[in-house]
Amino acid sequence: HIDSSSQSQDGTAATVTVSITNLDAKALATDLCQAIYQNSLNYGSSADQDTSVSSFSLMKECLDEHDYPMATTTATFYLTGQDNSWKIETNAQLENELAGGLVEYLSDPYLLAPEDILDLTLTPFCNFTAQDWQNYLNISDIFAVGTSQADTIDQLLFQQIAQFFDYEITDTLQDGDTAQATVNITSLDLNAVIESSLGPLRDYGTSTESIRDSEDDFNEKTGQILMDALENNVSSTVTPVTILLYNDGHTWDPVLDESFTDALLGNLDESLSSLNEAVKSD
Repeated sequence: HIDSSSQSQDGTAATVTVSITNLDAKALATDLCQAIYQNSLNYGSSADQDTSVSSFSLMKECLDEHDYPMATTTATFYLTGQDNSWKIETNAQLENELAGGLVEYLSDPYLLAPEDILDLTLTPFCNFTAQDWQNYLNISDIFAVGTSQADTIDQLLFQQIAQFFDYEITDTLQDGDTAQATVNITSLDLNAVIESSLGPLRDYGTSTESIRDSEDDFNEKTGQILMDALENNVSSTVTPVTILLYNDGHTWDPVLDESFTDALLGNLDESLSSLNEAVKSD
């Protein structure tokens, strides 16, 4: 409805302020920005969405899937008068006001909080398969066994990551266009895997069989022990990781660095060090 109106003394200009009731534009913009960001993610996984989906299609999905409350906002019309007729001056501000501020909300790089973006970034990992993890991490012969067992050992490790992965965002601190979040990453406990293989490794290393075996046979036997330990592992571990986010003027951009990868791999460096020490001592 019309709230107020005024006209210039010469009758050539007028201003009309109206109240407009429409869908809650901020709520719609929030859902749409989340959908656009989620649709932009491409980890090379089997669950990735079609990134060619348009923003209009995503908006339709939001409208179909959510029941938005109504909200009342204000719009101001500026009119010019000539020859006993009035013409509304259209501009970007009026278009935004008629849409309840939707355009402005969609352009706000801080509409989504850092933890919202981080949650959207990490959620797809929960549905990763072993093959998805291998594609994402893009590493092979992780334990450097150097035998034909390497692929099988890698697959066992990726299966364990797919089985145990989970995350919890415990804290977020924002300072202007930078933020840091503390995230608890749950993955396989590689130290437990190594610990369970130490006994068999020592038994083999002190046996006459290990003395007779060639280097290739030795590597095969130690590789088999590692495979058995991975297959029988039921232990997970939680590693706190600090993830930095930077606002690039469009939205937040999280940096998943080596500390994130190391947490996924069950603190691989520390575990490999334990394994190498065990092999050397034998």
